[in-house]
Amino acid sequence: AQLASFERTPFEVVDGWLDQMQALHRDRGSWLPTYRRREILIALASLMRAERDALTDLIVSEGGKPLRDACVETERAIDGIEIAAAELALQ
Repeated sequence: AQLASFERTPFEVVDGWLDQMQALHRDRGSWLPTYRRREILIALASLMRAERDALTDLIVSEGGKPLRDACVETERAIDGIEIAAAELALQ
């Protein structure tokens, strides 16, 4: 049974998005300040912790991983975000 279908995005559109992304990345003046990026990462980690079970279930259902492995993967993802936030605090 088909769960969903998606339209393909033309190459030219995706290529334009990548060009736009690259230009934004080069313009450091338009970046959010470090403290704000850190706040966002901390909030994301908190949200993910609150939804840990749902995220784990999603990994099991979509990725076909055993529950134990999905739990580890969820924790690693949250840990990675918290590490990124801690690294920003050092800048």
